[in-house]
Amino acid sequence: MGLRKRNIYEKYGKAFFVTTSVVGLRPIFTNRKCYEILLSSLRFLQKKYRFKLIAYVLMPNHIHLIAYFDENPRISELMRDFKKFTCFEFRKLCETENKKRALSYLRKNAENVSGQKFKLWEDRFDCLVITNEKTLLGKIQYIHFNPQKRGLVENFTDWPYSSIRNYFCEDNSLIEVDKNFLVSGGNS
Repeated sequence: MGLRKRNIYEKYGKAFFVTTSVVGLRPIFTNRKCYEILLSSLRFLQKKYRFKLIAYVLMPNHIHLIAYFDENPRISELMRDFKKFTCFEFRKLCETENKKRALSYLRKNAENVSGQKFKLWEDRFDCLVITNEKTLLGKIQYIHFNPQKRGLVENFTDWPYSSIRNYFCEDNSLIEVDKNFLVSGGNS
């Protein structure tokens, strides 16, 4: 998403529900190394853009997250940097592990795209400004139940790449999630 709606975001809210998908929704994240690339990028960007991660889920072919900015919401820049870094790192991983099919897929996705040799993510991302608690709670629930709904696990708490582990299992080992946001109304 470009900057064309930036003023609307700054006017109405600073909490965003974001979804971005792999080109063609291909399930390309298949192991811990793949997910660590996504997590590493999110950890770095939390510091760079000073946002609070309220909830997230990393799926085999897409991600959902809720980000809250205390000031200066820069969601477009955050997503641009996330996609650029993760594509670069994923390509390096595929080259190191000699994953020819994945590399071929990344190259094919970049055909007819000026200036790109590899393409992992769809160009755009979906972004909903969250303006009330009901929407926030609904999106958190949607994020947390997504792996179970997709048949990846029997119990939603079993998916390791989700903030459900932060909320229900007190497991903060993968990435810091601001669980206090719900209690404090964003003033944590």
